Amino acid sequence: MEEPEYAPPLQVGDATQDLLTWQRSGVIASQTPRPIPGAIAYRSYERYLKSFEFPIPEHLNSSVKSSSSK
Repeated sequence: MEEPEYAPPLQVGDATQDLLTWQRSGVIASQTPRPIPGAIAYRSYERYLKSFEFPIPEHLNSSVKSSSSK
């Protein structure tokens, strides 16, 4: 029986970094173009422009609450 190759333990964020690398490289991208219809693209762009009408808050007024289900 062969011994498995040594692989260093995964660090937090490794999987995300790998997925982002795949996304940038296009290796797993679909070969089928999927254009966005004009009306939808227009609405998306308008929503993007509207986002600049509000300042980015320095601090958020909410926090993530943790629950203990033990």
